[in-house]
Amino acid sequence: MGRPMSEPRPGDIEAVVARYVSEHATYEKIAQLVGSEVQGLLDAGAMKCRIDHRAKDVRSFHKKIVDKAYSDPWEQITDKAGVRVIVEAPRDVDDACRIIASGLGERVIRCEDKRHIGSPDRLGYSGVHLQVSLVLDGAVRECEIQMRTASQDLWSVMSHRWLYKPVVELPDEMQHAAYRLGALVEIFDEEVQRLADREREARADPVQQLIAIAESAYLTVAHSPSDRSVSRWFVEPLLPAFTDEELSQYGDLMDAFVLSERETLRILFAEYGPHGALAYLPQFLLFGQAESVLLLERLSSHPRRLLSCWRDAGLPMPYLQALADAAAIDLPD
Repeated sequence: MGRPMSEPRPGDIEAVVARYVSEHATYEKIAQLVGSEVQGLLDAGAMKCRIDHRAKDVRSFHKKIVDKAYSDPWEQITDKAGVRVIVEAPRDVDDACRIIASGLGERVIRCEDKRHIGSPDRLGYSGVHLQVSLVLDGAVRECEIQMRTASQDLWSVMSHRWLYKPVVELPDEMQHAAYRLGALVEIFDEEVQRLADREREARADPVQQLIAIAESAYLTVAHSPSDRSVSRWFVEPLLPAFTDEELSQYGDLMDAFVLSERETLRILFAEYGPHGALAYLPQFLLFGQAESVLLLERLSSHPRRLLSCWRDAGLPMPYLQALADAAAIDLPD
């Protein structure tokens, strides 16, 4: 029985594999260069990710030629050099793709979105691939960039082992079990995205921003956690004590305050803070909370504005008075 006309003969396969063996180190270098370039682009875009790079294993290259029966395997196998970008949430895949495509510009040859549902009764590989070019030693080479979530990456590894490239053919019920894992991956990523969206919303909340800044400063002087629900009760009504400009740069303002007053703050929290001898006294409750550093900064920079907001909100005056007295700050009339 004759071989299909499009299928390469064994001699052709051996020649292509031999060529790849001779150029394997070159493709390792291509993968490394593209990986470094991608890392730089995503770092500049403040994208949290993990990046791996590799040249395709020679055995995998050989097996792919045989399995796919390529008519022109050297040209048709386009993942000889590969970079993998692993991100946290599904939407991060799109963000990473946009950043990389924008940075590489015309060097992007094509984009393949494998998240498209081709068959509603099947679960398969999910991710986005960018094929890009790189000039090395005067020749144009290609590299495949794969972008996917951590759970998609895990599913890809497992599905290749049990479904795509199994050592033995699994019975139908075991293949079904493997695909059920794929369903769990989709559900997992949906929940991760919901959490990521909620976190972004929280970061856009000025109260949460102030509490986060206060917590970072508080840890450096009090070395203790605090209750965020209590912090919100105090901080939310005090937003008018900050101008929009101050809110936009409050991290820098707090850093400058802590730097200039570090010794004073150290002494205050050693005496009145959560580990201090007077921590048990009710009037010093605020010293056990992160917002104490924020209040001390406002008492030092804009005491009238802070006091006005405090009174308007009906917050307990003894707490603020105790904080001011301990810091030797006179409250305005």
